[in-house]
Amino acid sequence: MNLTSAEQYICQLAGMRTPSDNMQRLMRDLVDGHGVQREPVDPLWFMKQRGIVGAPVPESSLALGRLTPDEGGFVLGINRTLVGSRRRFTLAHELAHTFFFDLTCSPPVYKGEDSPREQRVVERLCNEGANALLLPDRLLTKHSRKISSLSLTSLRKISRAFDVSLQSCCIALERIGFWRPFRGQVVILLGEAPTCRRGISGPMVLYRYVPPRLRAAGFSISLEAELDDLGWLDKPRGPLSSLIERTGLQRMVGVSEHCQIDGLVQCDWADATGRLVLLLILPTAVRRCRSFAEGRNLSRQSSGA
Repeated sequence: MNLTSAEQYICQLAGMRTPSDNMQRLMRDLVDGHGVQREPVDPLWFMKQRGIVGAPVPESSLALGRLTPDEGGFVLGINRTLVGSRRRFTLAHELAHTFFFDLTCSPPVYKGEDSPREQRVVERLCNEGANALLLPDRLLTKHSRKISSLSLTSLRKISRAFDVSLQSCCIALERIGFWRPFRGQVVILLGEAPTCRRGISGPMVLYRYVPPRLRAAGFSISLEAELDDLGWLDKPRGPLSSLIERTGLQRMVGVSEHCQIDGLVQCDWADATGRLVLLLILPTAVRRCRSFAEGRNLSRQSSGA
């Protein structure tokens, strides 16, 4: 595996197998070391420990947040308009950035390289770290055991308990293996974006889970491309339920290259933002996908003979 300098550095800190595992381990140790016993987890609890001096500084010019090395630690700036779960995630994200610095130096020294690839890698790892901090495995597992059926209602209970977005909630549930018992079900969380191309608000895929067995059997979904082909992303903002009816999304979303799946669509208001979200649960297609894959292999063997 060809790791970037930042990935190599973070792997040295925790000794886990992959950079993602290391970032999650570092955040888990941070939470456990603080003695956190219940949710929601407040990122501000860990600021001093990670060298962030003083309270976050509200700024108008920032898109989200910015971590600036300074004598004695870091100065953390944050967009003054951020509130709720968005603000909490940004604080946790910037907190994760501190692990890519040598804190024994003053100011702290960044251990990565200034390249586009490295920046993308670091941002992804910091998103993963923020998710692991706000939704610790130990606390999340307790909540997941109380879910008897997969629905927006059950997901919202978790997202409200931890004060995170539904998107963060779904990502964390995948991390702890929550989706595995659902076998071949494909899970898609579709929501309304604050802004879209040309400033038009529209729908976007917030989260997608396709089980490994389905991926191995040739199943794939490119929902964004299909929505774009339908012109849905350019439509004025409107109820997702009516757009589904007009575009036939419930039928379209279950179409892969080789099989058709009937989808279950649940529609509800997400949270305090008032944006509509859809949870699409597509029942198992393992058998049909496997049949296609086996047929394709037989065809190849016959042609090879």
